[in-house]
Amino acid sequence: MQRLKGLFADRTLLVLSLIGMALTILGAKLTLVDQYGSNVPFWDQWDAEALHLYAPYLNGTLTLSDLFAAHNEHRIFVTRVFNIALLELNGLWFPMLQMVANAVLHVLILVVMVAVLGRGLATWMKVALALFTALAFALPFGWENTLAGFQSQFYFVFGFSFFAIALMAGQRAFSRLWWLGFLSLLLASVSMSSGVLAIAALIATGLLQLAAGVRPRSIFEIVGILLLTLAFLLIYQTVPVVEAHNALRADSVTEFLMSLATVAAWPTRFWLVAAIVINLPITILLVRTLLQRQPLGSHAWVLVGTMAWVALQWVSFAYGRADGATSSRYADTLLVGLVVNVAAALHLLNQFRAFERWFALPAYAVAILASVVTYGSDTFGHVSSRGQMYEMQIANMRVFFATGDVETLRATPAPAIPYPDADRLAMIATDPAIRSVLHPEVTGVQPTASLVLPSLVNWMFRATQLVLLRAHWLVVLAGLVIFVVATGLVLFRRAIKAHNKKC
Repeated sequence: MQRLKGLFADRTLLVLSLIGMALTILGAKLTLVDQYGSNVPFWDQWDAEALHLYAPYLNGTLTLSDLFAAHNEHRIFVTRVFNIALLELNGLWFPMLQMVANAVLHVLILVVMVAVLGRGLATWMKVALALFTALAFALPFGWENTLAGFQSQFYFVFGFSFFAIALMAGQRAFSRLWWLGFLSLLLASVSMSSGVLAIAALIATGLLQLAAGVRPRSIFEIVGILLLTLAFLLIYQTVPVVEAHNALRADSVTEFLMSLATVAAWPTRFWLVAAIVINLPITILLVRTLLQRQPLGSHAWVLVGTMAWVALQWVSFAYGRADGATSSRYADTLLVGLVVNVAAALHLLNQFRAFERWFALPAYAVAILASVVTYGSDTFGHVSSRGQMYEMQIANMRVFFATGDVETLRATPAPAIPYPDADRLAMIATDPAIRSVLHPEVTGVQPTASLVLPSLVNWMFRATQLVLLRAHWLVVLAGLVIFVVATGLVLFRRAIKAHNKKC
């Protein structure tokens, strides 16, 4: 009997649903990597990784300033350290295993996110939130990030931003958790330039709490807000400006507003109505939280702070990349907004009357699920095209390394080669340090670099990831089975409770 009770325990069901979610998303990502990934470094990797990171690292000339140096508008310190670690662990530059590591990183962050956003919900609601998150992130909305070894910065910036919001939104200023969150803010800022927006989101959340009277209007709290403001201004001043990217910005208020509405309505294309409907739950939750003066420790404030961060990302995308604000590389960020709204809807569920509980909210859930499935399925064509492009690139790079003739690259311009400038690509690829770590699938010869970690460690690390990659269908299947078990246990427990009430 005790074992049976343990099986139905809230913590057991939550852990099962989170494991099921993690395996489902991870398996879906690994399937993309296995079917469409490539070991040819792509585009920015040749400059940012090869020339400016691996070459100086292998030559012993890498400095701390190199790690903090600008890459376009960003300072990607965390990604650079992460990539050096992967180079050492893999024993060579292995883009497909970078993709595997990125997938694991992203999934771990999502597990923490769902666990935090689900606090205060009934067990069946937590399972429902995990199910929705699994569906949303298993579909290849973010295929550009999944199929690139050089995109971990998108995951790091969200991870550190969310950790900071979760730690600071409900804490008194200068507490231990507040300082831990502040450290996370600094790491977010050196993950991508948009990390500074997490500071802005916390400032906005803190001001709302002060206005509502739920955050004490003491000198410490005011100084805390001022410190965040100072940090925002100082870090914002260090954000690099790329003049060539000015053409990508919105050039009028109308273009900006249209782009903003499109982003807010994502993934649908009905920009105005959908933007309102999709974000209605978090809007209602915000209003109720302010009117009811929810205490500082309320779970609602983490949802509000996270949505503030997402909304600031919308503004950044709409202004900085007006025509490409809903590109696949931004989808993993935009999906967070959907998850927050679903979590908000679940938090509101018990506060509504029967009509809203059994008609309005289910209708919202159906609409969101239909949108995610419909528009998520549209992405498979893009994934297939990327896979075909990778096949052309690896074939052309093999010919180049076999012949050493740069004309083979000049005769096949991008995207048939993995970099827009054939001569520069040849220069970087033939650099002795870079060539010594390139994958043999590209060069035709084994890597010769002498790295710090022993070859046995390299072999074990590569083998673990390759087994995971090749077993992607088993990973997906395991996730789905665990989800079925968790859902069945939840439904069975609810049926038992209903039966006991009748008796």
